[in-house]
Amino acid sequence: MSREETLLNSEEQKDTQEVVDFLRELADSLENRKLTLKKGSDEVDVEVPSSMEMEIELEEESKKRGIKHELEIELEWYDEDPEGEVEIV
Repeated sequence: MSREETLLNSEEQKDTQEVVDFLRELADSLENRKLTLKKGSDEVDVEVPSSMEMEIELEEESKKRGIKHELEIELEWYDEDPEGEVEIV
């Protein structure tokens, strides 16, 4: 039986430069394979594996105010086996 738990959730309005700065910091964290997210007093640390699945989706939708665009970038991975891969010795 699977269990899903939301560790942190955020949705906020930011100007383009703030988004760019956040994505650069995120890229640096992914490269270092350690991600720490903090919102208020909530803080989550996650180890990042050397390989993950990346999904990119770009949508547009006609609204009364005009065309709304949505870009989703989703990264998924499983915890790596701490003992490593099985080897023949």
